[in-house]
Amino acid sequence: MTEHHLTAILDRANLPYQDTGVWGSLNDRPLEYVTIAGEDAYRAWQAVRAVVAPHSHPLVLPRQCYPPGQVFPQESPAQIQKGIEAAQALDLQQWWSDRWANYNFEAEEDEFAEWSDLDDRGRDDDLLNSALPLNLAEDPNFAITCDILSQTPHPVWLTIFPQIPSWQIPLYLQYGGWNACPLPEEHAAALAYWSRYYGAELFGLDEATLELWVAEPPSTEAAALAIAKEHFAYCDDIVSQGTMTVTRLAQILKESCHWYFWWD
Repeated sequence: MTEHHLTAILDRANLPYQDTGVWGSLNDRPLEYVTIAGEDAYRAWQAVRAVVAPHSHPLVLPRQCYPPGQVFPQESPAQIQKGIEAAQALDLQQWWSDRWANYNFEAEEDEFAEWSDLDDRGRDDDLLNSALPLNLAEDPNFAITCDILSQTPHPVWLTIFPQIPSWQIPLYLQYGGWNACPLPEEHAAALAYWSRYYGAELFGLDEATLELWVAEPPSTEAAALAIAKEHFAYCDDIVSQGTMTVTRLAQILKESCHWYFWWD
């Protein structure tokens, strides 16, 4: 098995980084990290991914999210395997349907609609782009790399999860299970499905935010709407506290290589 060191990869790609260190350990192997400026994080993530994929996976984290000294998996290997099996056995179609409950997709209330006739340019576009950090067709501005209110980039950590596919990372971090945030095995099931069909990979996460980079985003309105419904089931806050309608979320997701989820 080839060892890939972050600093060597970034040096070859001529990408700047700040301090380096050991974040923790995974299966008794050290987890190296480097500190990256927020504006460089996406390019650095892509550079590392190009070297280590598909067997290992880079991950972006805010520095305060998981303090140094973490030991993974936080659960026993048997519990991790149980989580993997639960994710693989989950009926996502039924799970999404259960999460939709009685939501009426045909009669959505659009609180942004009143803005559409304010002037000839139409301020609806401005609201659409500011509703969520999702306006990123070519140059993703991932929310995790910047202050969400000021959009000012801040330093983040970049690490590599060795010999673990992207969709299993929530199981190793035991991510989720609070409020409406899915359980770790539910995250894993959804991420594995989106990886298989859309090339979605985990870019980064923090205490309440999870972001994916998508290699093959939907290119038609019908496909985007179908995925928007899945996103709404997975994380209804991105609609109820963001785009206000699933239809508008679908407009944002069409041909976007960035998928954003947030649970308060």
